[in-house]
Amino acid sequence: MINSKALYLLQSNDFCIQELTLYLDTHPEDRTAAHLLSKHLEIRDELKHAVENEMGPLTNYDHETRDWRWIKGPWPWERGTN
Repeated sequence: MINSKALYLLQSNDFCIQELTLYLDTHPEDRTAAHLLSKHLEIRDELKHAVENEMGPLTNYDHETRDWRWIKGPWPWERGTN
C-alpha cells in the first residue's frame, strides 16, 4: 500500500532532479551528473507509477485523467485521518 512515505520519496527525488538540472545548466560537460540525472528520472517514473496506481493521477494533465478519478476521494490529505 502506498503511504505518505512514497509521496515523500517522490518529492525528494523530484528535488534531486531539479537540483541536478540546475547544476547541469552551468556544468553541461559533467557526465557523472548527467548519468545521475538519468538514474533519478528512471526512479521518478517508477515512483510516480506506483503512487498513481494507488492514489490516482498526480496532475490534471496526466493521461489517466480522462475518467475524473481524482474526484472519487479520498483526497491525499484525507488519507489516514479516519
